[in-house]
Amino acid sequence: MEDLTRNWQKLSLSNKEGVNVDLTENKRLNSFALAAKFFSRRSLNVDAVVRTFKPLWRTKGSFQASDAKKNFMVFTFDLEEDVDKVLMGEPWSFDRHLVVFCKYDGATSVQELSFDRVTFWVQIHHLPFSLLTEEVAFKLGDTLGTVIRTGDSSEMRGGTFMRVRVSLNILDPICRGRRITLGQNADGWASFSYERLPNICYWCGRFTHEDKECSLWLQSKGSLTMEDQQFGAWLRAPQFNLARRSFMEVKGFEKAVEKSDLEVVAPVKSWTAKLGGNKMGMENPNNLESIDGTKSSADFAATLQEIDDEIQRFSNSKSSEIMCIEGTAKSVTEIREIDRASEIPEQAINVTEIDRELIVEGKVSDFNSLELREMSFDMGWASKSQGKK
Repeated sequence: MEDLTRNWQKLSLSNKEGVNVDLTENKRLNSFALAAKFFSRRSLNVDAVVRTFKPLWRTKGSFQASDAKKNFMVFTFDLEEDVDKVLMGEPWSFDRHLVVFCKYDGATSVQELSFDRVTFWVQIHHLPFSLLTEEVAFKLGDTLGTVIRTGDSSEMRGGTFMRVRVSLNILDPICRGRRITLGQNADGWASFSYERLPNICYWCGRFTHEDKECSLWLQSKGSLTMEDQQFGAWLRAPQFNLARRSFMEVKGFEKAVEKSDLEVVAPVKSWTAKLGGNKMGMENPNNLESIDGTKSSADFAATLQEIDDEIQRFSNSKSSEIMCIEGTAKSVTEIREIDRASEIPEQAINVTEIDRELIVEGKVSDFNSLELREMSFDMGWASKSQGKK
């Protein structure tokens, strides 16, 4: 039937057969397709293929699978982003044999498409520690094929190896490594291994057939042994797990220090605002004016005294304060211990500076006679009390 379709021009057509039917406006719209070639000698089962790829692709929209015969299939997607997702997830395999995908516009026969490139994550091993850099990975990757640069550079670094994503020509033998020059009279070998590597021929290193179908094996008439194989399972790299990466970059503390400085500067800004100064607020105090527009040195002195008091209160807030709870002085640490034991006191009050001095000097024995101010604790609970005169 396919030969008849290709050679229809040689046929003598009847009047009905010669009538041209225009189907230009009947093309399928709002659909995106991928053509696939399965490098396996077994016949394909569409249902088995769909059940294999459906949980792996996890497409956002729907897709349809069509058997195109001779181990070709066409997948049609409702969303273009699903097509890109499948291509970004290469390589794919079915029954441990390579499956090559390419975008398909439906204008030509699937068999006429070129299925010769697949993207792999390649691990580069046996590099000196000083050469575990992105530049070296890109340089070696260029010798394999077309390097695909990713947005996250942390994906490229393993513990003792580098990773690079490369689009390979699968019609060529797989590359096992590269000779490298490390200096004068110092040569080395960088070995390659491939993540999610499907079955390949261990005689010639190609993806397109199995060992028993290789021409080298057939020509030897069974005389070759396993020791004669130039390729092997050692080319298959373990899957790289980003969640358990063996390399991590730690940022410095500059940003953390800057954030801490901002927290300290915050109250200073409020103080300089009270001064009404320029950018620093205290560069030229003589230019300060009172509310009615006239300068006043007394007001300026009062403002400075207010700032000093606020600075003192700010400093005291950073240290542990003496608390008076149920007539007994206790530290913040003791209060926290009470809080942990769910024994929250009915009154938790903070003694003012003047009252604290009276207590230390032993001039006050009745705590109720002190003038106390309200206080709230930021320790998971809060209580308020007001002293009696």
